[in-house]
Amino acid sequence: MGPSASWKIALAYAAFSLAWILASDRLFLLLFPVAEELTRWQTGKGLVFVLLSSTLVYLLAQRWEASQRQASQALAASERRFRALVENSRELIFVLDNAGRIVYASPNVGQVLGYDPLGYTQAPIFALDFLHPEDRIYAEAVLEDLRRHPEAVREYSFRLLDAWGQVRQVRVWGRNLLGDPAMEGIVLNVRDESELEEERARLQGLLEALPGRVFQARVPEGADPAWLPLLYASPQGERLLGYAPQELAQDPEAFYSKVHPEDRGKAQEE
Repeated sequence: MGPSASWKIALAYAAFSLAWILASDRLFLLLFPVAEELTRWQTGKGLVFVLLSSTLVYLLAQRWEASQRQASQALAASERRFRALVENSRELIFVLDNAGRIVYASPNVGQVLGYDPLGYTQAPIFALDFLHPEDRIYAEAVLEDLRRHPEAVREYSFRLLDAWGQVRQVRVWGRNLLGDPAMEGIVLNVRDESELEEERARLQGLLEALPGRVFQARVPEGADPAWLPLLYASPQGERLLGYAPQELAQDPEAFYSKVHPEDRGKAQEE
């Protein structure tokens, strides 16, 4: 029961009691001047007071219990929705204490990484223990960075080791909520990007196997892609033309600047 509810019940009971005592005493003195008769009525008044005050307390308690029951049902429904969302997601949620120990892990940790999501309840588990050894020092610096910047959101990339010993490439969004009484921890949202990295590597291999050269540029509506900075230039171009991919990617006019002056007009028309 919260302080506000307690005060409301106490004040309601005090107001009712005070009004009953003052009003009934004055009324009975006027109606029953004889002491013996007044005593009988005072006793009856006391019994009625007990009955009415008990009824009042009962009604107030029932109202409080109903509000608590509704709040509990709303919380349970919210927890079920949250669990349904995270269990069917590839994005993991961890909460760490100030020392880096896991104090919460979303249920889908078992599905995605193969670890027991309740393992932290059986023995202390440090989040850094799951990092690839080569990323451990970087991760320690990241944890310290989060400690130093409360409330700020930071984004990082790591390699994790899953329960089967495989390396997982993950992207992590961290936020220090140690000072928030509702959380009191460092919240990590972890997205497994291993499949994306594998697809990117396969695509890279296909592009590099093509006999010609591949360019990529982000083209706003109405813009000429040939005059935009390159986002990607396949590496076999260096073998074909002698220009490094980095050199072309840094030149906003990379395409036309390498076309023979006599052919630029024709290339622009096409």
